[in-house]
Amino acid sequence: MVESIQSRYPRVHGFELSSAERDRRWAAARAEMKARGLSALVISGFHSVLYEGQAGLRWFTNLDIEGYLVFPLEGEPVHFGFTPKPKVSRLAGCWVPDARSGFPSFALSIADVLREGGVTSGKVGVLSIGGVFGEYAGFPYATLAALQSEIPEIGFEDAIDWFSQLRKIKSAEEIRCYEIGGEIAEDVFDAVYETAREGVPDAEIRAAISAARIRRGCEPHSTTFYSQGKDASPILESGLLTEPGYATPLEQGDIITAEITMRVNGYEIEFNQTWVLGEADAELERMFEVWQAAFEAGIATLRPGIDQKQLQAAMQAPLDEAGFTWFYPFFHGSGLLDEPPAANVRVSNFADGREIERPYAPMVFEENMVLIFEPSVVTTRRWGDDETLPWTPQRGFSMGCPVVVTADGCRPLVGDWWKPGVIRLPA
Repeated sequence: MVESIQSRYPRVHGFELSSAERDRRWAAARAEMKARGLSALVISGFHSVLYEGQAGLRWFTNLDIEGYLVFPLEGEPVHFGFTPKPKVSRLAGCWVPDARSGFPSFALSIADVLREGGVTSGKVGVLSIGGVFGEYAGFPYATLAALQSEIPEIGFEDAIDWFSQLRKIKSAEEIRCYEIGGEIAEDVFDAVYETAREGVPDAEIRAAISAARIRRGCEPHSTTFYSQGKDASPILESGLLTEPGYATPLEQGDIITAEITMRVNGYEIEFNQTWVLGEADAELERMFEVWQAAFEAGIATLRPGIDQKQLQAAMQAPLDEAGFTWFYPFFHGSGLLDEPPAANVRVSNFADGREIERPYAPMVFEENMVLIFEPSVVTTRRWGDDETLPWTPQRGFSMGCPVVVTADGCRPLVGDWWKPGVIRLPA
């Protein structure tokens, strides 16, 4: 069905997901479809929400191309997109060679393929309509409404609940993507270390991050959240790399705090790191110590059989004892997008500092789940003088790396080059 992946244009980092990985995924999806009486799935994917809106489609196709996929219980899937078939079929790792245009109506094109496959009634799954995935990267309403009108005898139902379970446990090939991302991160961190000097503007450092990733084969939309200064904070970023550059020069005593993602075959290999130029003040040094305790508590606690509430309690305890607080979740699941399980999300929409702590649904950790550890340590003091704005912490940072759950504990998915903690730049 699919020509040898090795005969296609190779990726810079040299690793491609195999046809065996494709077969594993498709078989798992079809087993769930059969159990639920679904004749087909219709999956959408778009470059929205930092490209996370592409995750479901990419899981099935291994292609970073927008559009829709008709995935039948039996037979070959069909991709409808904006890219001509000759370009799609030559892409490395193409799992769906039947690529067609959906113009002028994607819904009518999808309906035609369903009919061709004999699917004119019964149930068809859709990815996705409900929950957070439906709210921020969901199946377009216009397409769903047109499909329901075109084939009213079909009942279209959300498939995200059972589909999410298929991707929470990572295969050996998926974990290998994280290991490659960890190798690339070493070059990225070296680029920051070599570039970040007194007087160097923000934009130069972010450019070095981007260049290092692209040279090693990361996808160009790998994201970076970046902040620098003496009162830097993980939620006061200078901006994504897609925003205009800034000219804020780095000064002695400044910290850089950044969330840097290496995208490898679509997987989000996320590192959070803090650098300090010269000497940090006493409060920051104390915060570095508290972060170290939180990270080490997480590594010591994470294992199969516990849930995210237990893990968060262990990682949060050092902050509570030291009088600091947190903003980012301490950890979250990872894959082609940010996944459950996660620590509670803290939302501050109020000027008086009141916060909403929104917990995720409980989930027990299992072997080969991948998490991003990213404990933040922030002050309880507010940022800025405008008390009408939502409360945000005056200063703080986040650090961490990908971690995989093992049979009896966990291990960071990064080589020996990375040591947990702040990186000190030459003064």
